[in-house]
Amino acid sequence: MTDRMDIGGSWVTPARLVGYLSGLRFFEGIGPEELSRLEPLLRAVCIPAGVTLFREGDPALDLYFVIEGRVAIAHVFPGREPLRIGHAGKGELFGWSAVVPPHEETATAETVEPTIAVVLEGRALRALCDADDKLALFFARRLNLVLAARLHAVRAEVFGLMSRLPAR
Repeated sequence: MTDRMDIGGSWVTPARLVGYLSGLRFFEGIGPEELSRLEPLLRAVCIPAGVTLFREGDPALDLYFVIEGRVAIAHVFPGREPLRIGHAGKGELFGWSAVVPPHEETATAETVEPTIAVVLEGRALRALCDADDKLALFFARRLNLVLAARLHAVRAEVFGLMSRLPAR
């Protein structure tokens, strides 16, 4: 990782990435000391539209926070079109499987428009959480909220699909 990255004409340093994360709802309530411990794990990425970042079943490597853009989250069924189960947009995260065992992607992620994201390296984040119970508890609580919201969204999608099927 370099010390800084040029995104849209401005230099993005790891310290600026920490500053960005501090403004996200996910990081509400985390102390500045804990947040600063994430700095060495951060990088920014610029991804064109139409790029598949990972596929369902892949090893889960990174946790992403979207700065700009939009990423589709989908399940792929053999012989069928992918079923989009959600999106991650500005300020939202995806790739939570990098933190949650068994560290295998549970869906496919593809950019639907050019996307800039802050990336947390999963293995290093897990090691940091293993060494810091307070940080581990923070991530566990926050990811539980994200997972509950995703489950609710998938449930709504399934109900929508079911409503289009003919009644018996």
